[in-house]
Amino acid sequence: NMVENIVQQAKEAKLKPDIVMINSAIDAAARAGSVAIAEKWLQHARAESLQPDIISYGALTKAAVHTNDLEAAESWLVKAARDGLKPNSVTFSTLVDAQAKQGNFLVVDRLYTEVRKADVQPDLTFFNAIISGAAKHGKLDEATKWWQRATKSCVQCDIFTFTSLIEATTKSGKDLTAAEHLFEMAVHSCLQPDTMMFNVLAFSASKHLSGTALENWFEQSSGRSIEPDIVTFSTLLVTAARRGDVGCADRWYRRAVHAHVLPDEQVPVSDTWSSKHSKFDFTQLKKAI
Repeated sequence: NMVENIVQQAKEAKLKPDIVMINSAIDAAARAGSVAIAEKWLQHARAESLQPDIISYGALTKAAVHTNDLEAAESWLVKAARDGLKPNSVTFSTLVDAQAKQGNFLVVDRLYTEVRKADVQPDLTFFNAIISGAAKHGKLDEATKWWQRATKSCVQCDIFTFTSLIEATTKSGKDLTAAEHLFEMAVHSCLQPDTMMFNVLAFSASKHLSGTALENWFEQSSGRSIEPDIVTFSTLLVTAARRGDVGCADRWYRRAVHAHVLPDEQVPVSDTWSSKHSKFDFTQLKKAI
């Protein structure tokens, strides 16, 4: 009914829908995860003798992904091909991102083969989606393989790429040296590390170092011109708390206060502040301090 109402309003305003308008409507439905409405807009396009393009099918693919129906998502690419439309890197990126997040790397490999057959040049978004998915699953071999493929394809990797590689390195059980090496590689590639990247590196450090050693690492790393945030200190403080190192946890807390990341211990922590900084583990803080 919503589709019909919008169409009726457009007609009353003497506006003739075009494929750009239809695609915007399909995309809006896709973002809302409403496959039925997205498909209805496609049907309306055909009823108005408008030819759906690859953007139309890309939005429908996105809608199916949002509902976790990856089989349906891929079927829209097949239908696009039947309509004589050539898929693009954006459409394939949507699919590989969803498959990589679920750890379906055999499917990702198959989709990559289809990308090559379709003579589509995968872009950075495409490769980053897979590398990030591999990192989430601790699949260092997969992450490295796709990084190498990106490099071989002359795709310039960015900070997000290296952040994901550091995450994959850490989750796969490699030592801190391997993570530090990737960090330095990013710097040598003229990339400016950000707080997110530093937080992933700090997580790696917290797994391999403890107490004074971890504090020394943090002090040495502070020269990298990166401002630690709530996630940084939460990671380090919680690590100390779980190890039962109250003194170290207290020092991390004081560092966070000094960096204006946490309120002073003399100031009651309000529910509003806790909600705003929801990534900070106050339960562990109370156990530690």
